[in-house]
Amino acid sequence: MIKRAGGQNGLADVVLMAQLIRAIAKYDPAYTEKVKLVVEAINEKLSQCEQLCLADVGRHVDFDCHRYIRLLCRRGYLTSAMGENRRISGYVRSKIWPPPPEFFEAGAGDQRKVAGHERQHAGREE
Repeated sequence: MIKRAGGQNGLADVVLMAQLIRAIAKYDPAYTEKVKLVVEAINEKLSQCEQLCLADVGRHVDFDCHRYIRLLCRRGYLTSAMGENRRISGYVRSKIWPPPPEFFEAGAGDQRKVAGHERQHAGREE
């Protein structure tokens, strides 16, 4: 355990350690490459589909693509489509689709380098 000044261990230390362990367990050194594969599948194999679903994308990449689709949604490249029951029924390409090459050069998870590019192109018409 991490000792605080005064020698007391607290609940905060336990919580922080648990979060660190969870973050390490989720680390994927191939994260950026998997995001590229998801984008390629959407562009090439699912180009005719107006609305995408996780299962369709997953069939083309052969891995669970949920994390990568969520990243593309958070960055504004995809938007969630809501079904009748107010649950996500699929995903639709946004006006700024596809992600620019800089998105992958920065590392798909590094939002600081890409944020400026996204703000610059957020209003572009397709």
